Parts: sequence; C-alpha cells; structure tokens
Amino acid sequence: MPAEFHDLAKSTLIYLLPSNILRLATLEERRAAIDSIPDDAHPAFAKDIVRLGVQTIWNNDKRAEKNGKTSLRNRG
Repeated sequence: MPAEFHDLAKSTLIYLLPSNILRLATLEERRAAIDSIPDDAHPAFAKDIVRLGVQTIWNNDKRAEKNGKTSLRNRG
C-alpha cells in the first residue's frame, strides 16, 4: 500500500474490526483481539470504539434472533 494511504487505512480499521472480531470462535479469542489493540492506537480511543462496536453488533444480533430475524452478519 502506498504510504500516502496509511493514515486512511488506520482510520478505517475501527469500522472493520468489530465484525471481524465477532467472527472469532471463542469469547477468549475476541477478548484477546480487543486487548491486542494498543491503548495509544490511532485514532484516539480506538480500543474503546472497537469494544463498543463489538458490543453493539452483538446486542443487535441477539435482539434480531430473539425477534426471529437473521442478523446482518449471518446473511449471504
């Protein structure tokens, strides 16, 4: 990847990581993946943003299952 795109790539990771982390098989693997994000990652609060993203997707999936619907992650 060209160097001029590095900042853009880093900035978009917080949006891609939550769904990829939820694809991990176990809770321990998911926790380890979140914990592996450096506390000083770019952008600021990246670890917290990813953690909240994982929790939001998880809650939405559980709510969809409870209402007899398919989660967005499991389609296709």
